[in-house]
Amino acid sequence: MTPEISPKSRNGKVLLSFVAYCVANPSQRFWQALVNWACVGFIAVTNTPPYMLEDRDELTDTYPWEGRNGRGM
Repeated sequence: MTPEISPKSRNGKVLLSFVAYCVANPSQRFWQALVNWACVGFIAVTNTPPYMLEDRDELTDTYPWEGRNGRGM
């Protein structure tokens, strides 16, 4: 089953890519699949803005990303 994505959606192509990854890897939990699909080592959750965290050079804010791991799809 492929979800229908509005042509106006800026994230439709990326979302479908992630869904396809999840379908191909059904034994992975959601966050495990997200980390592996995104090709990153970790996904961190915090209520502190990235600019306030120590060792900021190791952090990347995903807010402006348009694709997987900051790359287009």
